[in-house]
Formats: sequence, C-alpha cells, structure tokens
Amino acid sequence: MFILISYTIKIAVSMTLVYSLSYFIKKNQVDNLDLILKFNFISAFLLVPIYNLSINNSTFVLYSVCLLVLSFFVFNIKNINERNFLLVSLVISILISINYIVYAIIGSMFYIFIDNNLSDFIQNDKEIDSFD
Repeated sequence: MFILISYTIKIAVSMTLVYSLSYFIKKNQVDNLDLILKFNFISAFLLVPIYNLSINNSTFVLYSVCLLVLSFFVFNIKNINERNFLLVSLVISILISINYIVYAIIGSMFYIFIDNNLSDFIQNDKEIDSFD
C-alpha cells in the first residue's frame, strides 16, 4: 500500500512540475500542452515502477528499453519547441523515478530562470553577432 502511495505522489509531483514549467515560461512557447502533460504522465507512470523493479532485480534492461522508446518518441516530434519541452519533461520524469525529487524541483526552477531571464541576453548576443 505504501508503494502505491509513493508512486502516486511521484507522478503527481512530476505532473505539477511540468505544468508549472509550462505556466511560468515568459514566452508562450507551449503550443500543445495536452500532449506534453499526457507524455509526462505516461513516462512517469512507466518509469517509476520499472525503476523500482529494476533495482530489486539488479538489471536495468527493461528500464533502458523504456527510456529508449520514450526518447524515440521525443525525437520524432517535428516542432522544435515541443521537442525541447518534451525532453525537459522526460528528464524530470527520469529524476523523479530515481528518487531525485529535490533535484527535479531545482532543475525546473533553474530552467524557468534561464528561460525568463537569460534567453533575452542570448538572443541579443546572436543579433549583435549577425551584424558583424
């Protein structure tokens, strides 16, 4: 019973982090939020129990195959903004599944900071370099 509650909490934290990422991004880059939330739910729903099963059996073959399938789906998306956000969602799901919840929260806050504050500087630097 405790394991099911733990899985549910991890999936809820993962979904909350991805939704907060989509909400706090300065530029409205998230076009297909429904796809991203579904992908995050599926990846967290698969990776959390498979990781615990892999730890108990001391083999990571099933976990690696699951990661390969999920990353194959991410890299087949044509829209670059959706692909980047799905990749961030996959990384958050991986961190949540291996019990690095604090690192996932810190990473999502760092991503929000970079996207809201430093992306303008990077864009301005590219424009200045293009005039040279």
